[in-house]
Amino acid sequence: MYSPFEIADNYISTGQKKVRMPVMKMLVLGIFAGMFIALASMGASAAASTIENASVAKLISACIFPSGLAMVLIGGSELFTGNCLLLIPLLQKEIRITEVIRNLSIVYIGNFIGSMLIAALAVYNHSFSLFGNAFASSAVAIAEVKISMSFTDALIRGILCNILVCIAVWMAYSSKT
Repeated sequence: MYSPFEIADNYISTGQKKVRMPVMKMLVLGIFAGMFIALASMGASAAASTIENASVAKLISACIFPSGLAMVLIGGSELFTGNCLLLIPLLQKEIRITEVIRNLSIVYIGNFIGSMLIAALAVYNHSFSLFGNAFASSAVAIAEVKISMSFTDALIRGILCNILVCIAVWMAYSSKT
């Protein structure tokens, strides 16, 4: 396992490659990441929608959803939240702020396209009618909770989620194999 200093050095090198990647490659890898996260989210929501006990449903969902990040990391795709670690090479002056903004913008667009593609396929495939419409009801309930949040609550939850994603990415970079 790499030490924290070695992980940072490795990520500086990785960050340089990430920001200098050709636009189309960055976009396509962003689309894949959006698809992976959307598929994991659907799997987590579908599994949870069949469980009446809310605590158990959330636990099952929380166990399934991280598979999306595993697919992103193993597949080498580009996820906006994970790429927020580009702050490391930026602070070390190994990359420029314009490169970070370019990367995050393109990856964000790719993530959006990928997630919308999976959402469209799910709608046209009638995936939400699974389990006697329990999946659709669950998806609507989740959406209602999300849109009823205040901006501040949504922002704080997003920041906390991003911290968890960055920790997971950092841990993935700690492995030598």
